[in-house]
Amino acid sequence: MKNFVKYTLVSAAVAATFGVAAGTLTSTALQVSKQGAASAAATATQAASFTHTVAAGYAINDLVKFTVTSGAVASSFTWPSTIEYAAGSGGASMTLTLLSGTAGSNEGSYRVTNVTASTGQTTIGAVSDPISVTLKTNALAVDASVSVASTLSNGSTPIDPTTAVTIAEAKDQFGDLTVSQKFAGTIDVAQGRKAFVSSTSLPLVFKASEVASLVAPATVTSTVVKVNADLGELTTAAVSVSGGSPTKAYDATNKVLTLTYNSAVTTDQTVTITPPTGSAAKVLVAGDFKLAGTVNYGTASAESIGSSIDAGEWTLNGAMVNVPYVPFGANVSRVFTVTNTGSLDADVTLTAIDESGVTYDVGTIAVAKANSVTSLSAAVFDALNGAVPGLNGKKLSLTFTINAENKDVTVYAMYNVGGADRATVPTSQYKN
Repeated sequence: MKNFVKYTLVSAAVAATFGVAAGTLTSTALQVSKQGAASAAATATQAASFTHTVAAGYAINDLVKFTVTSGAVASSFTWPSTIEYAAGSGGASMTLTLLSGTAGSNEGSYRVTNVTASTGQTTIGAVSDPISVTLKTNALAVDASVSVASTLSNGSTPIDPTTAVTIAEAKDQFGDLTVSQKFAGTIDVAQGRKAFVSSTSLPLVFKASEVASLVAPATVTSTVVKVNADLGELTTAAVSVSGGSPTKAYDATNKVLTLTYNSAVTTDQTVTITPPTGSAAKVLVAGDFKLAGTVNYGTASAESIGSSIDAGEWTLNGAMVNVPYVPFGANVSRVFTVTNTGSLDADVTLTAIDESGVTYDVGTIAVAKANSVTSLSAAVFDALNGAVPGLNGKKLSLTFTINAENKDVTVYAMYNVGGADRATVPTSQYKN
């Protein structure tokens, strides 16, 4: 009885005289795949653990309660019947004995049943043995933590204030696609835009990033990578991939090359486009490449791994001239000419963008004769009138691509509104 009274008085004196100290919980948190946890079987479990360091003098019959995040504890888990604390800076050790905590309960309540101390010693700094907790894997798509609250035997006066620690941390397993080398090529107008200046182009190199060594990783069933680009008349026969063996499909209408892998692609994938040559050669199209990806995992889950990722471009060593503003209407007339001082005739193709951002790929509209000035006025109107709905009343930005060297080409543009508003439009050739 003397022992009991002695340590109860010590505990109360520490709380009243020096203020309530704060114990600590420590854990090496499990790093759990958020996607893997969400798709895990209902019976899957993970073991986590933590330790408790007290910062007060405890006495027999003091109370300690551990609480794990609601819903995270597995039904098979039972709280240990006793927890031993090794002596710390205060010199005293102690034992907790379970009061309540049924199987599957997220709370375990304990009473101090033994304090081993010499005169003047306290339990300050005493450290528990590792306390293991069995968690439901499918509950770990969010973080799980444990908290502890300690009171005197009256159940209301705090000893160590409530404190908590994360014991399982949910992490994204999948990161965005990463590009280590972009497509790059210069299309040669001198070869009819059917070959690159250097006879080749740089390939695209990418991979799908993924966090390694996570607990309960999701099983990837497929990875779909879309390359958004206009391949013109090229087909998948011109596309080769090293580093993996995806199926290839090109949608010419939506201008999307789709690569479908039957697993994760965490190693470099090299995509090379080799245009056909000779009589099979095709006209190549200048433009940007963009990547988008989706990873499929589990039984029926999917996640985006990036969209509109810069994947390079093919440029043209010919002339691309933008006329930024051209009005169309019943009382509007326009004049367009192209001067070609080169020694070769050059095809002229046209694209237009309206005020809503809609792009119209009109195609070839004329031939700019060698060493000549060629009028494009009628050709532009005829082509746009057939391609752009409701042309009258629209204001367009026009881009002319002339299959000749840039130094040999000059585009002139002007418009006249009702004979009163006559304006020359500065083109991109004079932008700087």
